[in-house]
Amino acid sequence: MQFSAAVLCGVIFAATSGFGLAAVLREILSKLGEDATLTRMSVFLLVLQLPTLIALRALSGFFNAYLITFCGLRVLEVIRMRVFEKLQKLHLAFFDKHTSGDLLSRTMNDTQVLQKTITDVSNDLIIQPATLIASIAFLAWMTVQKSSIAFLLLFLLFLPICILPLRYLARRLHHRALQLQRQMASVTEFVRENLSAIREVRAFTLEDRQARSFLEKIQWFFILQMKVVKYLKAISPSIDFITSIGIALAIYYSYYSEIGLDEVVPLAMALHFAYNPVKKLGVIAGELRKGIASIERIEELLDEHVSIDDSSDAFVMEEISGKIEFRDVFFSYGDAPVLFDINCSIGPSKCYALVGPSGAGKSTFINLILRFYDVTSGSVSIDGHDLRKVQLASLRNLIALVDQTPVLLNDTIYNNILISRPSATKEEIYRASQRAFAHDFTLSFKKGYETLVGERSTRLSGGQAQRISLARAFLKDAPIIILDEPTSALDSDSEQMIQMALEDLVANRTVILVTHRPSTIRMASEILVFETGQIVDHGNHEELFDRCPFYRNIYEQQLIQ
Repeated sequence: MQFSAAVLCGVIFAATSGFGLAAVLREILSKLGEDATLTRMSVFLLVLQLPTLIALRALSGFFNAYLITFCGLRVLEVIRMRVFEKLQKLHLAFFDKHTSGDLLSRTMNDTQVLQKTITDVSNDLIIQPATLIASIAFLAWMTVQKSSIAFLLLFLLFLPICILPLRYLARRLHHRALQLQRQMASVTEFVRENLSAIREVRAFTLEDRQARSFLEKIQWFFILQMKVVKYLKAISPSIDFITSIGIALAIYYSYYSEIGLDEVVPLAMALHFAYNPVKKLGVIAGELRKGIASIERIEELLDEHVSIDDSSDAFVMEEISGKIEFRDVFFSYGDAPVLFDINCSIGPSKCYALVGPSGAGKSTFINLILRFYDVTSGSVSIDGHDLRKVQLASLRNLIALVDQTPVLLNDTIYNNILISRPSATKEEIYRASQRAFAHDFTLSFKKGYETLVGERSTRLSGGQAQRISLARAFLKDAPIIILDEPTSALDSDSEQMIQMALEDLVANRTVILVTHRPSTIRMASEILVFETGQIVDHGNHEELFDRCPFYRNIYEQQLIQ
């Protein structure tokens, strides 16, 4: 409805500009020049047409600009939401290939450029073409009345000449605008990376080096900005110069013809309103080229295939025993093979430890259970159901993940625990926190559970952040628990508390534990030993220590450390 109203207002504005003003002015000048017997009231009513028409033009122009901008910003809101929703659904391999700075730039910077394009040119997209048509209509009407096609021919002659520089400049502008947005993504990624590693920058005294690198990036960004400005700002003067020649020839022609003042002025006004849209449309074309460069980057993201998604026959998995099976599983990241011929069965309500050197495939193994990736070949199943046939949301609702580095939102402690089960009551959250040994330290803060954890949990110690992560797992109460090095970066006191919490958490659940810590390994009823993407042995600690030199070497190295 708003768009239809905007179009209507734009048409009224264009009609009053391109045709109405010239026609009214011609009538006023014609009658004032021909009829000397007009009364004062007649003259007043005659000239009153001009401000009345201009008032109508102003009102229609205002409502056109307001409504079309409203529609444009609504469209932008939808685009931003679609981009964000797409990012939530894309598979992890996509994020492995793209920097967070590039994705942040597409989500914010590219949409901001698009916003400027929409707000700057949206109303002109209706008004200027309509004004051009109305002006040509007036010129044609005058041509028919006076049997003189000179003014119309002048306009039609110079119109294609105006378009020639416009096409060249628009092509160059699009190329530079695309380069500019890519460089903006590079600058954004550099700043993000620098801020996330600020401790390392200080520790290694890299401040000057980082500053020099940043200067190089923003200098190139400045150069690209000026190239865009050069082409954008060259459009209007180029068209101005060409149109001035056309208007000069029109004046020259009118001087040597029998055209009176009452016709010259309206015709000159019509020519102005005919050429002015051409100039503005040239500027719009330049702005659109900038916007199109951003749209291309946004569309590239929106067109990305969601490879990990629910199949058409996916079902909701609810009650499970927790038996997990890998059958003939091979997996590769692109062309890089990671897991080879994995066959294993993880029994329900038991604790399994995954042991092996870094890069052996342990994290990939648990990523396949969470279906962050799909197997290259083979299958992973829970209770006999292939995970590719299970609705993703229901699968992940049955699994609680406690990562090596807990990721907490820059929100309150209460809300950070609540995200694992949004329907939980306060009492359930407090109970989960107590079981994770997080309740007491939380109450020691002035604001208690309303304490903000800070960006990247800067207001909490590593042990405190890990205990909040464990509280999430307790609150979720999932039948399958995945623990990825939960105590690897903790001091002995924090490790002891978390070890006690883990023993409570894993009771009567299917647990997969990635660890190197001897104390945590001993929690497992069975251990899977990984080496170069394969499970080379399995059994309990005593069996493996006796028969598997590779496992014994790993275990003894951890004891020494």
